[in-house]
Amino acid sequence: MVVDDNPSHRGLVSEILVPLGFIVLEATDGFDCLESLADTQVDAFLLDISMPEMTGWELLKRLRNQGIIAPVIMVSADAEDRQSAATQGGIKEAEERLNDDYLIKPIRDTALLDKLGKALGLTWLYAVNHVSGFSVEHSHGQKNPDIKASEAREMISLSELGYVAGVEHVLQRMTQRGADSSMVSLLNQHLKNYQFNHIIAISKKVLSYEQS
Repeated sequence: MVVDDNPSHRGLVSEILVPLGFIVLEATDGFDCLESLADTQVDAFLLDISMPEMTGWELLKRLRNQGIIAPVIMVSADAEDRQSAATQGGIKEAEERLNDDYLIKPIRDTALLDKLGKALGLTWLYAVNHVSGFSVEHSHGQKNPDIKASEAREMISLSELGYVAGVEHVLQRMTQRGADSSMVSLLNQHLKNYQFNHIIAISKKVLSYEQS
């Protein structure tokens, strides 16, 4: 269950985890979370720290007071929250901490999977898939893959976040302006398989030629 008052942050977590087989429950705040638990068993929680009316720390205490022992990962973009993560709410000793881990926003897919894997004792299996047949040269030998530098930078940023919808939007814009269909198709295939590292590699190669 991801508890966050920002719908885009909840949606990002769902986009990353649902394709991997997770059932992701979304709660808009602490009260919504507690109400949902009446008839739901949750295996792990992602709690945003800075929420109105009931903070993530307050919600965490309520969960533990209810006897819920599922792993809890606190999430925040606030630097002060990061510095005080181990001492919030009077928790001074590491062994007394109520949360299991901490995740920094913006949430990156690799960091989320790493934290969640540790919390749930999961072993990730990665398929070996190479970027085959990719060339940043047209048949005329020009180093131009028909991807603009601005598009490459945007795809790198979005891929590092694991933001599927964002990358899709960039590829749609490329298609609308008449970009090379084979290149867009290749990028779409990598996106479909959540191979963000391949999209980043291609985009970085584009930028390297732009700078040369």
